[in-house]
Amino acid sequence: PMRAGAAISWLEAYGPVRADAEKVHGQNWEDAVTAVRAALEERSPAEKLTALHLRLQEELDGKYGRTVHQSMGFARCERALLGDAFSMAGLSEEGFRNGPKEQLWLTLAQEGRFPCPDPMDPPLSYQISPAWEAALRRAAEHSESDHWFSHYHLGVMAHLRNDRETAMREYRLSVGQTKNPWALRCMALLCPGEAPELILEAARMKPIRPLAVEALETLLKARRYEAMLDYIAALPGQLAGDGRIMTLHAAALLRSGRLDEAEKVLTGPIVLTDVREGNTLLTDLWFEAAALRLFGSADEASVSWCAEHLRPPAQLDFRML
Repeated sequence: PMRAGAAISWLEAYGPVRADAEKVHGQNWEDAVTAVRAALEERSPAEKLTALHLRLQEELDGKYGRTVHQSMGFARCERALLGDAFSMAGLSEEGFRNGPKEQLWLTLAQEGRFPCPDPMDPPLSYQISPAWEAALRRAAEHSESDHWFSHYHLGVMAHLRNDRETAMREYRLSVGQTKNPWALRCMALLCPGEAPELILEAARMKPIRPLAVEALETLLKARRYEAMLDYIAALPGQLAGDGRIMTLHAAALLRSGRLDEAEKVLTGPIVLTDVREGNTLLTDLWFEAAALRLFGSADEASVSWCAEHLRPPAQLDFRML
């Protein structure tokens, strides 16, 4: 357990040690531990490590030594917002970056206003604590910060604490002031019935991989196959050739009765860079296509027969068998 404002540090040493093999691999646990401890003490004495740790603690406090790398500067933002309530113990101001991700919130903390970017620019960073929400809400009361970006972030903050009503109200305010794909996408998460239209509108506004994949997966779940095909046809070539999008393309073709085209996509060079072990979408599609080809039907019995008797190409098979 770590109390508020506390700092915990430790020093680790890595390297080879040589110990009595019979004791280390023997049946007596205490003998094994004693043998390893003795070998460690000979290699790196505890007293030496303790002295080194104390010296490094002084350097890490920023009193000695020099900064060789700057980390993200959100601690500085918290300090600007909370003042002395945020402990800087062990933290050095010189060790913080102040880039665009931090400057957004630093401006809010120091000046009480929230900068508004272009709605097509992906949001760079987020804050979620009650203190930041209160500061942002105060800023949004003034016309300078009463814009789509403020209400989008207020929606995200409410969404995270599961205040769905407030979140939706803020997202609608955001879109009402300036239509943007980010709030539309979040609205889709809160409105299952409207999700296909909302996420598709967001993905058309900003055709980037995360939104494209999420839109296609949402449409697939809603069985909106023609909408999937129309959207994919309008995608830039590089994005349309993404492995995940190609897989969803094959699913849309297959489910809309275009078997030849679906098989052509499935047998092409699909590379799923985000695949995980146990992901069966590719093999499910391959068995579905095989069932249609062999039996003219993709009913459960036909697909089950194919899964039992046929083996899909290795590059499509990520099942845990």
